[in-house]
Amino acid sequence: MKTIDLDTTTLDLNGVIGVARQQPVLLLTADGQEFGHSSPNTTRPSGKGDRPKPPGFGVGAG
Repeated sequence: MKTIDLDTTTLDLNGVIGVARQQPVLLLTADGQEFGHSSPNTTRPSGKGDRPKPPGFGVGAG
């Protein structure tokens, strides 16, 4: 796994994607947090009923 500190590394998005094609990548933000890691203050969908079902989902099953 390659750790990329966004505060000290100058990679553009294409560079990050290029590295990620070769091995897993962990991005660290300028404050040292994992990029994409949800914090306790982040609101997230509860899971049930948050997304509309695709057309025909569950219709005519069986």
